[in-house]
Amino acid sequence: MKLKMNKNRKGFSLIELMIVIVILGALTAIILPQFNASESEAKDVGCDASNYGTLRQLTNYKSINGVYPSRLHSNLETEGGDIMGTSDDVSDLAAITASNILYRSTTVTLDADQAESLAAAGVEYVANGGFGIDAVFTGVEVGVSVVEVDEDWLEDQTGVATDSSVTINGLPIFAYASDDPQLKYTVGDTAATDPDGIVIALTVAPTTDWEHAVVGGFGGDKFDSRIGVAQEGGCPWLDGGADFRYYIAFFKVFDNGDAAEMIGTACPECGSLNP
Repeated sequence: MKLKMNKNRKGFSLIELMIVIVILGALTAIILPQFNASESEAKDVGCDASNYGTLRQLTNYKSINGVYPSRLHSNLETEGGDIMGTSDDVSDLAAITASNILYRSTTVTLDADQAESLAAAGVEYVANGGFGIDAVFTGVEVGVSVVEVDEDWLEDQTGVATDSSVTINGLPIFAYASDDPQLKYTVGDTAATDPDGIVIALTVAPTTDWEHAVVGGFGGDKFDSRIGVAQEGGCPWLDGGADFRYYIAFFKVFDNGDAAEMIGTACPECGSLNP
């Protein structure tokens, strides 16, 4: 049996193919920007939710246990060492977060009263180095190193001044070192007026001990947390080679030894929140 070709069958002409390609190109030009915008909006919403979740969990933990969780990360590569970002390995810090910590903060050692203040707030240890099982923990005692926020934090990646600052309740973060920041801060100030402490930045990383609470300062009474929470949310924006962006909790550490207070949390690219 012989098969015969149907001589009447036609394929697409070159003109028809070109028309289809043009239509597909036009549809892509219309749809792709909408998709990218939706993806960007979804990331913003996700970041805000994680940031709010971090703030809410810290606040709830403090409300139930009377203190904050211990083992927050110091943002230092080693105890008393470089700020994270001074080496090439900054994959666990957001590019903008890293730039603010690197360019617009200072490594300081706490005196006896300041260490007592932070430990009295429940932060018995801080983590250094890695954000996971490779972290090294240092007791919050006199001489422990932390990162002080003593300049305006900016929403850029170079440490260069811009018109967009990270603020909490309308004030730059460093202003909260003042004994009355709302009353004494003046626009244009570059340092806190009449400070009665310092503001430090601690990262809410997987090193955080959500399962236990410590009252009574360093070496105080340790008990199981009365609330089952855990939050090390990460910003979904992954620019700058960051693998995961952990959020920053800002604490006011008092010079007189009073228990430190959390000012708020922030992902510098996506905004800040106050308790």
